[in-house]
Amino acid sequence: MPFVLLSFGLGAFALLPYYALPSPRRSSSGYKIVHFGNHRRSGIHRIAGHKLTHGILLLLNVGTAFYGFTQGNSAVYMEAFRQIFLYPYDDDFVLLTLLSVIALFRDSVFSRRSRIWAFIGLIPLIGPLLYLIVDRRSTI
Repeated sequence: MPFVLLSFGLGAFALLPYYALPSPRRSSSGYKIVHFGNHRRSGIHRIAGHKLTHGILLLLNVGTAFYGFTQGNSAVYMEAFRQIFLYPYDDDFVLLTLLSVIALFRDSVFSRRSRIWAFIGLIPLIGPLLYLIVDRRSTI
């Protein structure tokens, strides 16, 4: 949680310690964490993990990318890039894309899927959503 809160101000660079720390849930020991008591998923967790939500987000991302490529102007973007100091945002976007590859690799190892799935994370925003849609563990 603190990494997410810090990422609002510092961007993807605040997430680097999270990716450096080993995850106890995905340890190589093979033991699962045992939950005691009432361990039910909350409403927001069910909605966020639903395949329909992933599909809607995928359609919105593809639509926004299509709009950007058809209606955007790369010359105006490059002029703004030179004058308005946009490169930290671009660095942040590239870092988040590379971190999604690492996250997909870790998850594919954990779920015993092909590690080739990690390379779908190189497609910004759309790749991780495709991974979530074809994931067998997600709810239908």
